[in-house]
Amino acid sequence: MSPVYLAWPESKHLKSHANNQETTQAATVCSTPCDEQPSSSNQAQRLPCNRHGYQTTLYREAYTANNPSDSFEDLSVDLIEEMPLVITVNGLAHAVMMITPIDIESFIMGFAYSEGIISSLQDIRDLRVDPIIYDGIDSITADIVLSPRALHTYKQQQTARKGSTGCGLCGTASLADALPPLKPLPDNSAFANLNAEQLIHLRDNVSTYQVLGRQVGAIHAAVLIDEHGTVLTSHEDIGRHNALDKIIGWALEHQKELTGTSVLMTSRCSTELIQKAVRAGIHSLIHLASPSALAVQQARRYGLSLIHIPRHGKPRYFSDRYTSTKCTDNHPSIVS
Repeated sequence: MSPVYLAWPESKHLKSHANNQETTQAATVCSTPCDEQPSSSNQAQRLPCNRHGYQTTLYREAYTANNPSDSFEDLSVDLIEEMPLVITVNGLAHAVMMITPIDIESFIMGFAYSEGIISSLQDIRDLRVDPIIYDGIDSITADIVLSPRALHTYKQQQTARKGSTGCGLCGTASLADALPPLKPLPDNSAFANLNAEQLIHLRDNVSTYQVLGRQVGAIHAAVLIDEHGTVLTSHEDIGRHNALDKIIGWALEHQKELTGTSVLMTSRCSTELIQKAVRAGIHSLIHLASPSALAVQQARRYGLSLIHIPRHGKPRYFSDRYTSTKCTDNHPSIVS
């Protein structure tokens, strides 16, 4: 089956979440094979690259390492896409995020929630997504239209900032913005953690949930797991923060309560991932790369279970019911 992707003849409203109804002017579905290039006449009208999340790119490979200038072979490789997404709130500039252009609406919803722009989907009156070309680069703009009450709250705390794929806290105006106080998670003792056998099984089979990762590589994955160990959904993005936002957005759109759930991530764990997980009510973050010391400190502060599964080792419980009582914020690297 040929992949399909959305195309907008012009700017469209995607969805009005205030009344939970689709708008009457729906996006059209284009079934043009993805390896066909759009004509110059409609290139600016199509939501760019909202298909696989990768592009086939040409390169030249030397026949011999000793004499690379002797001769070359023309080859191609699939590379992950990275695209600017300009987010505005009621027309006010908020952020420029670099994303992989798949599951775009889930990302926008999750980002708005995890950044404190909205407290529920009812705060959103409309969402407008437009393709643009800036300086020859395919880009996307998204305007989140808030209700008057939500907009008033947003304006009180607004800080224009620029994001990146490397650090989700880059560009914040102050330490208060970078490390805001959060409401601790409720006692999670009622939710059993995944046991070591389940965790190792997830680590060894995570590629099952990495569609792009298997084909292209160079991309992060986030996998949502319920309290029974069942995988509910998975999302991928060039930015680890974006992958988690897509999980949160998916949960909002599907009205899935995140209490008691775990998220497995292929990336390291940074402080902002802790903040996003706590805001969303996620029970446990499980990472295949080490957390930072501050991430451990913040996880303990807010009652988030934080687990690291090394590539060739046993699970490490940094902030968890299994964690030694000797572990303190002054010694974040000690685990039982």
